[in-house]
Amino acid sequence: MHTYRYGGHSMSAPGTTYRTREEIQNMRSSKDPVTGLKSRLLENGIATEEELKAIEKEARRVVDEEAAAAKASPEPEVEEVWTDIYVKGSEPQFLRGRHSQEIHKY
Repeated sequence: MHTYRYGGHSMSAPGTTYRTREEIQNMRSSKDPVTGLKSRLLENGIATEEELKAIEKEARRVVDEEAAAAKASPEPEVEEVWTDIYVKGSEPQFLRGRHSQEIHKY
């Protein structure tokens, strides 16, 4: 499957500056990997529409449940935001923070 990013890289590059809305709409309607896989599963009799709907419903339930748990959990301590980001031994010498003046040295 090929993938396609519908949104831009970031807020400063929303994706509409280097491609047209028509291109994005065409990709959504004709080449979306999720709907493409769904079509293949249905066409080849691997799954039924009801089975796929049940899978999607369960996936949405799990995501909603985990999102609610994350929102309900306390904010991490500031120091914890910078832990367990890199595999031990592969850390950079410094890490930029939320703004260019915020630097964490190791």
